Amino acid sequence: MAALSASLRSLTAVTSRPLLPLLRPPPLLLHHHHHHILHRPQQQQQQQQQQHQQQQQQRGHKRWLRAHLALQARMERKAGKPPPPLRRERDNFDLSAELAALACRLGEEHLSPGQLAAAVRSPCCDRGRGRGGENHGELAGDGARLTAEVLDSELARDFPRMPDGGRDALRTFLMSDETLSGVARALGLAHLVLAARDPPPDSALARSLLAIVSLVRASGGEERTIAFLQSFVLPQLLCGGRDLFSLWPVGDPMSLLREETERRSRAPPEPRLIRSAGAASALPCYLVAIYSDGRVLSEAPGETPLVAEEEAARSALRRLYGFPATRLPAQSVASGTHSQPQSVASGTHSQPQSVASGTHSQPQSVVSGTHSQPQSVVSETHSHSP
Repeated sequence: MAALSASLRSLTAVTSRPLLPLLRPPPLLLHHHHHHILHRPQQQQQQQQQQHQQQQQQRGHKRWLRAHLALQARMERKAGKPPPPLRRERDNFDLSAELAALACRLGEEHLSPGQLAAAVRSPCCDRGRGRGGENHGELAGDGARLTAEVLDSELARDFPRMPDGGRDALRTFLMSDETLSGVARALGLAHLVLAARDPPPDSALARSLLAIVSLVRASGGEERTIAFLQSFVLPQLLCGGRDLFSLWPVGDPMSLLREETERRSRAPPEPRLIRSAGAASALPCYLVAIYSDGRVLSEAPGETPLVAEEEAARSALRRLYGFPATRLPAQSVASGTHSQPQSVASGTHSQPQSVASGTHSQPQSVVSGTHSQPQSVVSETHSHSP
């Protein structure tokens, strides 16, 4: 019995002894293992950096080059896209050849490169250099005066029924820096004009074009000047669908239409609401027609009756002045309206009907909606007319 109890005590002592030290590696092995795990990535990274530096030094690149290129790209993105290089900054640029080509584009082959060189040089290019080369200072002043005279005479002949305010607005638009600079860019002057800064501003381009007008007048006479302006400046009235009242702002078109009808000894205009749709919706539409002497002058839609009335008055004024919104290039001032026997105010080129009818192929009224019966406007009945 005593032997059995002693064996049990010895077994308990053995089983209660912790087994963790038997499972742990030696202290030296543990330290060596962790040191190898922690320092192996750092060693590999250092080796890779050394190899990269050696490769860069072999290729001729420095360590700071990548950061410098990144900073330069960031500054370029912040500054925006640089302007395209000018033609005269290239190695194969020949000023004499370019000026000779410009004379061919203008249709003025008799102009010498020396004359055109003076037209494309700004006065500021010689101001700080102590030299008195020829520039377009005086030529631009003479060209502006000649251009204004020619445009006044041409607009008065093409739009005889338009008041002076409308013709002055058209002339101001045609002689603005924006219009003249657009013509100069289309002719290729942007790469030839010598100005204080590049690319040259609109004012420098406009003055260069006016200087060319002065040269054309001096060498070709008045007929060549008129032909030059008719070819390059007057057609700008057609570019972009120019509207008369976008160039000539009129505050009250109905009052102006009343004055025009009174001057022509006609009955005063009478607006009528002839159609409407969606009055209770978010997008209502009202159609207003303007009558005079029992005939329809014009009609136009609008979101309110007042807006429709003003737009109809503008449409009637366009027809009376010979500047309709739907005119074709063949009907423009620079394309041969002088050979048409019809009246300017009629706005038609194939039928001698009146403008007030608002039609080009049928003598019926626009409001009637019928094209088989030549009924009069006065005899018509409309559900919305007063």
